[in-house]
Amino acid sequence: MQALILADSKKMGLSELVNNNASCMVQINGISIIEKMLRQLDEIDDITKIILVVGYQKKVLIEFVYGFCLKTDIVIIENNLYGNAEKLNSVFLAKDYLLMDDTVVLNSQLVLGDGLLESVLKSEGECVVVVDSYKSWMTGRPVSIDENAFIISIGQENSFDEKTLLDIYQMVGICKFDREFIIKYYIPSLEAIISVLGDDIEYSAPLNVVAMSKNVHIKTLSVNEISWHEINNIEDVSQTEILFLKDKELIVEKMLGSWGGYWRYPNYLDYFYLVTPYYPSKGLVNEIQ
Repeated sequence: MQALILADSKKMGLSELVNNNASCMVQINGISIIEKMLRQLDEIDDITKIILVVGYQKKVLIEFVYGFCLKTDIVIIENNLYGNAEKLNSVFLAKDYLLMDDTVVLNSQLVLGDGLLESVLKSEGECVVVVDSYKSWMTGRPVSIDENAFIISIGQENSFDEKTLLDIYQMVGICKFDREFIIKYYIPSLEAIISVLGDDIEYSAPLNVVAMSKNVHIKTLSVNEISWHEINNIEDVSQTEILFLKDKELIVEKMLGSWGGYWRYPNYLDYFYLVTPYYPSKGLVNEIQ
């Protein structure tokens, strides 16, 4: 099993935090996103190779990564056509490596809780897409699934009758591909899409083609119970730092220092918000009407 990390894009909302370095170098509680992810992968024995696609501020990122002294082999792929999001071109550059082994693909802006990657690698299926129920800060593509947790469509939730859909989730930014799936389905779909539409679209597009073709079942893995966050702006950094803190006093200190916005933390009750959730009552509304 190998890991492919897409770290070539530039996140405009994070420029101030990284002094115009690569976005994945932003720090969460004293450690950069990319270092945390690489060390998590390095601890997994099943991961024999880490492929890193770099683009924006690539020289600084490459030097930074090689300073970690990881035991897992690292392969660097340079993308000179990077953009603001993970595009098909980012994955296409790693095509030759994808054809060699089973691969887990990761968005470099993810901060992952303990055990999440292990759950992904243990999941069964020739293609597994990690999803979570909708949260306001999520930017992943919407995913429609059926009662068996198989994908009906990606980014096409309005294309089906409501009775067909069990629920709508969003992509987390992690996919696990078996080598046979890559050879038989993903790469052919990827090449076909690029030849017709170009490579300036998200790498999930081939998965949507495969899912809608009904030729293979693409499984989903829901991580509702495991902490994770995607970093796209300064607010995401503050929220993630609180999410991954273990010291309760520090959590309180950071939350109070944020001056509101407690709605971003669904696991906490906000007793500072001076509005009763029980008002107006149905009876009062009826009386006014």
